[in-house]
Amino acid sequence: MGVRDCAPEIFRRRVVIEGNPNRPVAASEVRSYLMGLSEALGLEVLLEPVVHHSDDHGEAGWIRWAAAGAHFYAWDRPCLFFSVDLWLNSQVSLSAAAAFTRAFFGLEQVEATEV
Repeated sequence: MGVRDCAPEIFRRRVVIEGNPNRPVAASEVRSYLMGLSEALGLEVLLEPVVHHSDDHGEAGWIRWAAAGAHFYAWDRPCLFFSVDLWLNSQVSLSAAAAFTRAFFGLEQVEATEV
């Protein structure tokens, strides 16, 4: 069953990038990642990243762009894992976002898809 498009006149995309870092992700890395991703994709930052720590899971962060925004979630347990949700109203490259993420975290592979 599909979801009805409530605003077909507004172009928007949702991109998810996930991976398994080699160590827990620090709050400073969340900030640096979100700012670096902004630069790599050519997106205008309207609000610097906001980062929050959870003793139960790990770090989380959010950034506001002129062309939407992104959420970053990192888990320390039950396994090392991160998930990035990009909400976009511009045509940015999924492969560029995935390549930046791989390079930033020093990973051979990340999973990236448009949903």
